[in-house]
Amino acid sequence: MRLLPRMALALAIALPVVVGVVATAAEREEQDRTPRVLWGIGDQLGPARESRFHREGTAGMVTAWFNGPGDLAWMRDAEPPAVRQVHAAGEAVQLIVWLADHPEYAVGEQFQRDVRTLVKLHEGDNGEPLYVVLFTEFETYADGDPGYRARLLEAYRKAVKVIHDEYGGARVALGFGGYAWDGTNPRDLTAYHDAIAVSDFTAVQQMQACDSKVDGRNIAVDKTRSSVRQLGGFGKPVMVSHFKLWGDRACQVSAFGEFAAEVFTESSLRALVQDGLFAWTFMADHYINDAGPGYDAAVARLRPHAAAPRPGAGGPTAGLPR
Repeated sequence: MRLLPRMALALAIALPVVVGVVATAAEREEQDRTPRVLWGIGDQLGPARESRFHREGTAGMVTAWFNGPGDLAWMRDAEPPAVRQVHAAGEAVQLIVWLADHPEYAVGEQFQRDVRTLVKLHEGDNGEPLYVVLFTEFETYADGDPGYRARLLEAYRKAVKVIHDEYGGARVALGFGGYAWDGTNPRDLTAYHDAIAVSDFTAVQQMQACDSKVDGRNIAVDKTRSSVRQLGGFGKPVMVSHFKLWGDRACQVSAFGEFAAEVFTESSLRALVQDGLFAWTFMADHYINDAGPGYDAAVARLRPHAAAPRPGAGGPTAGLPR
């Protein structure tokens, strides 16, 4: 049962001017009908900016990962100049915090201090968007112990306040694991209502083996649709925070081609956007990075639906979190 009425996400449509001519009413109407998604890429900012998917203009958001306290040392030097370049290009930054290997650190006071530093390293000078996904795949931390999870959710609520206090351009979500949806039935998310209530958007990862199929299609298809639909029912925008079909190159490319042919169609994307989807980040894999027919086919499907990272950035935007 949905907790709130399905959120209708309005598309903020810019009025592009090309060679001095204002877009026609028909062109604006066509833009309005096209479902828009903020596409992202990356395992870290530097490689993400150098990826083919980013360099050729499809991605409007690049991603940094924080995987433990040891990352702060290199991030202090590497991140500020990279973030400035991202913002200068009019793009958004996504920061994913994964601490499955550091469960006690995640619930400790040191993390609350470090998360403020993390935000400082990735914030902009003029309120540029920073999407923070905290504790991604948190269901796996401490082997899913319920007592630990209660401590982690309390740490999440505290960190949201720290992040909001530090930077007005930051938007925060708890990172759900997409594998926990069976593709048919909704999850029991009762334990997470308070965490979602203090969040700016909701986030779910989708990572599956390239050959993991049911009824002839990858299980990520139904898991993605089911998770976006349920999370969108909370009335907040939904992000697929990191997507991957793992396996060898041939399997990856083939599986993604099949996935894209089903999920990245006009009608499928429209349904996902109506359910709340506003952003989708790819990890750097063969199908999204390597030159060839697979990459060309992927970009041909994704680029027409690319959203601008923020209103007024030169094109239609997705339903960005307020």
